[in-house]
Amino acid sequence: MMEDSGPPLPAPNGGDWQDFLKDRRAHGVLELDLTKVGPGDRVVVETRNTRYELLWQTGTDVLLTTNRTDRAGGAVRVQGCGFGRSSTIKPNFLFCGGNLEYVSHDGRTRNRTTTIRALAIIRRED
Repeated sequence: MMEDSGPPLPAPNGGDWQDFLKDRRAHGVLELDLTKVGPGDRVVVETRNTRYELLWQTGTDVLLTTNRTDRAGGAVRVQGCGFGRSSTIKPNFLFCGGNLEYVSHDGRTRNRTTTIRALAIIRRED
């Protein structure tokens, strides 16, 4: 099953993050609760230039692949979604207009994508 997020909305410009989320929900933009993603499920995150595919292992541990050779892949831990240029993060959630944040398993490398334009989840077939 694939769920589409609809059109992207801009990230907040220093505004209140709670108002930002309420606005996103009011526009029907998908907010994905990562605690409901199970082993074998795939989450696809699209930004302007990159498509990230996250193959869920357990908890927030995933195998990351991208459509670009200049992006590192492999085992990472998803932190959640950031709010534009703010250091604020919403753990265990992804949403359009936010920025996917993940770290390598050793925690040495932290990555934050550009604005998420589309999200989809592909459930593992049993």
